[in-house]
Amino acid sequence: MPCRGLPSLNLGGGLERARSDMSTAEEIMKPNLILLLTTIGATIYMLLLRRQLQAARLRGDMYREISARLDRQVAELRQSL
Repeated sequence: MPCRGLPSLNLGGGLERARSDMSTAEEIMKPNLILLLTTIGATIYMLLLRRQLQAARLRGDMYREISARLDRQVAELRQSL
């Protein structure tokens, strides 16, 4: 006679249910693993881009590019006048 308040122990079909639960868990984990790997990859890529930006700032590349672009615009304006 089962104790009151405790579920009865049913051993029939337990192994099959455990296998189906495991396959369901594996199906759920695959997208989560892909999402985790994608997030890690995006984070690494973002950190590499930040390092490149910082190096460009230290070298002054950004200012040279802006200066060259403004010089071209001024030259085009002078030609059109």
